[in-house]
Amino acid sequence: MKKLLLIPALLATLAMATEYNWEVTPVIGFNLPEGSALDDSTIYGGELQYNGFASKIKPEIQYLYTEADMVGSNNQADISRIALNGVYNFDKIGEAIPLVKAGIGTEDLASTGDHPFFDLGMGVKIPHNDELALKLEAIYMFHGESDHKDALVLLAGLNYSFGPKAQPVAPAAPAPIDGDDDKDGVLNSMDKCPATPSEKVKTVDAAGCCVDGDDDKDGVKNSVDACPATPTGKAVDTKGCCLPEDDDKDGVLNASDICPNTPIGEAVNVDGCPNTISSTLLFAQYKNCEFQKPHYSDICEKVVKKGVPVHDANLFLLSSKTEKMDERSFKLFHPDKIKTHRANEKKANNTLVKYVPKIIAHVKKYKEVYDEAEKRYGVNREVVAAILMKETKLGIIKPSFDAFEVFNTL
Repeated sequence: MKKLLLIPALLATLAMATEYNWEVTPVIGFNLPEGSALDDSTIYGGELQYNGFASKIKPEIQYLYTEADMVGSNNQADISRIALNGVYNFDKIGEAIPLVKAGIGTEDLASTGDHPFFDLGMGVKIPHNDELALKLEAIYMFHGESDHKDALVLLAGLNYSFGPKAQPVAPAAPAPIDGDDDKDGVLNSMDKCPATPSEKVKTVDAAGCCVDGDDDKDGVKNSVDACPATPTGKAVDTKGCCLPEDDDKDGVLNASDICPNTPIGEAVNVDGCPNTISSTLLFAQYKNCEFQKPHYSDICEKVVKKGVPVHDANLFLLSSKTEKMDERSFKLFHPDKIKTHRANEKKANNTLVKYVPKIIAHVKKYKEVYDEAEKRYGVNREVVAAILMKETKLGIIKPSFDAFEVFNTL
């Protein structure tokens, strides 16, 4: 391997010049086998290179022949080598053109037959003129076989270039620089409005000019919208501002509606409250739970403790519908009906027993819901499940009773 130290002396840096299509080089030099039974010997041959491809790596065919003497005898071993290489020429350094090559080939050794090899070489061309140049190369050939030794070959030759000159590859023309000074997404070369304000850059057309959009989607163009941030879905006037609203659809606008949650269809007065209740009475009852009917006061106090505002409790208890349902509930719990209620309850309880397995399964399946109900209302989950089974078959039957009636019979 010490002979490989000769190779770096032939190296330099890279690039490429305009060349003729063909190069032919007769060569002569030395074959220096490593650790072989062969002596160092003279080698000669030729190289043919084609430069017509639009590639920086040029194909080359190389043929070398040597008559090597066996060490310690007069016997000769003829060696013929043929290889296909790729050659890369670097930029000219002073008067020299460095090159590298690599390839594969086959070696015919008279005594042992054919052997494949790989080669790796470096060299330099020193031009005399456009056509003639001195060519020096060092090529290392290795076989990868334990019984066949590698070799370093040193060559010198006269390089002759001929044929039409290969056309150099023209560098790609640099792309024109075309910016977007106003950052509106349209390049300067196509921008008819090159100074679009920064707040309008998202609303330009293909020519880079502002489009009169409708940012809040209220049907009024930005240029005339006096309220440019109208909430989605709100009705607006011609200036893009929200129209007065009436959430409970009772004909009294929200701004003047003392009872903003009147049930739809309920007749109201000028204050937006049901006609059956005077505004004066409503105001008098808003701050406490004092009613003429004691059970109303009891209901009011219970729901207020649960977090219902006194105002809302009064509105509910004073509505005409509550009064109507209260009368109906009273009739259901009249002493004349108690006997019937108790008989029906006993029958229902007996029927309920056979559904216990289903109730248990339901409690397990909806454990988180029962946990929350038990925590929030303080009612045992078994009681809640039994009521659900009796009243709805665990959610299968939709109740037909009115929520007002249930509330009044608490």
